Amino acid sequence: MQTQERRLFLFRGILLRARLEADLGRIADLYQDHGYIRARVEGHEISLDRVRGRVTITIRVVEGPQFTVGRVEATGTSALPLEEVRRQIRLVPGEVFSRSKLRESMRGILELYGAVGRACAEVNVTLEVTDGSELSVERIGSPARC
Repeated sequence: MQTQERRLFLFRGILLRARLEADLGRIADLYQDHGYIRARVEGHEISLDRVRGRVTITIRVVEGPQFTVGRVEATGTSALPLEEVRRQIRLVPGEVFSRSKLRESMRGILELYGAVGRACAEVNVTLEVTDGSELSVERIGSPARC
């Protein structure tokens, strides 16, 4: 976060709201890079203690489930060998999904195609979701197994 403890009251006590809003977006991005693709910041509260000269920011985040990468495939590659395209893919089956790695993969594939004169190439991503088994809580204290 760019909003820091000592920097909250810049410009005669005015909280830099634009910086805070950007920080809220970075929090959602961070969660999405750690597999929580449905994560969102539901809101925030700012409370001011004028006696102590402190500001407290409370941020409400809804994580949702954490997703991992299942199968990764590349199709429709006729201008380049499939292995060359696969080398650009940063997502690894079994690892936690990362939106940044997906973007890097797409950018790498587009750059590869651009290097061979295919500047108008497109990368389309298809996500296939497989529902896991439903879990119920029987006893608190032992982790559930899928």
